[in-house]
Amino acid sequence: MGSRAVYNFLKKHQPKLPLHGRIHESHEVTGRWYAKPGMTICIQPGQLDEFTYVMIDLSTMKFDRVKEQCPVPPSFYDLK
Repeated sequence: MGSRAVYNFLKKHQPKLPLHGRIHESHEVTGRWYAKPGMTICIQPGQLDEFTYVMIDLSTMKFDRVKEQCPVPPSFYDLK
């Protein structure tokens, strides 16, 4: 996790599945796409060339990372 403050908050309060963004470490860079500090599950799908998301079954807390071709070309998001 990039932010020591976020990590410390998660370790202290142990939310089951927090939702947050702005994690700079992509799976393709670190080799990891999830972490479990204590009882908290943190998932980073990671985005590079493929559209990537994670499906979570909340009844079992099992998750699956899925990669697909990007539905919208990356140039579509260029607002310059």
